[in-house]
Amino acid sequence: MNEQQLRNVPQLRTFISQTIQAGAKISAQAGAIPLPDSTYRLVTSKLYLNVQGSSFAGNPPVGLTLGQILDRSFDALKQQQFR
Repeated sequence: MNEQQLRNVPQLRTFISQTIQAGAKISAQAGAIPLPDSTYRLVTSKLYLNVQGSSFAGNPPVGLTLGQILDRSFDALKQQQFR
């Protein structure tokens, strides 16, 4: 399957969404520090808006939180009249 076909598989989208929603629980079970709820919401938003590409492409400025880095990937979607 290519990338376009994978995007149209509802079961895959459901699996990924449920995994993201369980992120904090999975982190706790693994003994890791969970991300803030807002970060999980950003990842879910990227999934449903089909935001492609890596949020880490290039060199993100030092000192940004993971949530701030993910939020930067939405810049391309923002319309000029709302900036």
